[in-house]
Amino acid sequence: AASATLHCLTGCAIGEILGLITGTALGLGNNTYAQHALAVGYNNAGGGLASAALLIIGGLTVRQPS
Repeated sequence: AASATLHCLTGCAIGEILGLITGTALGLGNNTYAQHALAVGYNNAGGGLASAALLIIGGLTVRQPS
């Protein structure tokens, strides 16, 4: 559980930083709502992808319900 939590938090932090960088590069520096919305979107995507990557590395597979 600790490893999954660490991966999720790392992915969230990376996504947050990338979102703020992207927002600044797009010139959203003065529009804080748009920049933060972008950062939160990247944050959630980064956390989800990091957690999913850990599960895939661990051998979890997706299969059809029986």
